[in-house]
Amino acid sequence: CREVRNLHLTVLNPSERWPLKNSNWSIIGLNKYAEQLLSPENPGFDYTYSERLFAFSIEGQAANQINYIIRKLKQEPSSRRAIAVTWDMDDQSRQHVPCLQLIDFLFRGGKLNLTAYFRSHDIERAYPCNLYGLNKLLEYVAREAGMEPGSITTISASAHIYVE
Repeated sequence: CREVRNLHLTVLNPSERWPLKNSNWSIIGLNKYAEQLLSPENPGFDYTYSERLFAFSIEGQAANQINYIIRKLKQEPSSRRAIAVTWDMDDQSRQHVPCLQLIDFLFRGGKLNLTAYFRSHDIERAYPCNLYGLNKLLEYVAREAGMEPGSITTISASAHIYVE
């Protein structure tokens, strides 16, 4: 495994040029990933990002963090509180835990921008689909909040590729 710590990437126009050249991802596969990211249904995995974002369990109640973000942005467009997390304290005892930890939406310069923090990030295999899915989430939140989508910044604490 080759690793770069704290890799910071900003994509100014994340809706352009899909699929990424040499990514081995097809637009069909990317759309399937994005659909799953935007659906709170869990098809049988230990967890899904969408389940954590759209139906996070807090004391037995499902909390839709994305709806909260949309409401917050409509009420206060300049808010710094349009944040959602995927880490659950029960993850401490689980074998499989989310790589994506936090998403943060900021409306600045007339556009809604998204920052995503990954604790672990397979840049070769997962980055293209993660970026595509985050872009679809950004477009969804922007549309619902009545804003124009902007850039996506990813911060990867452990950005890595596997050497085989």
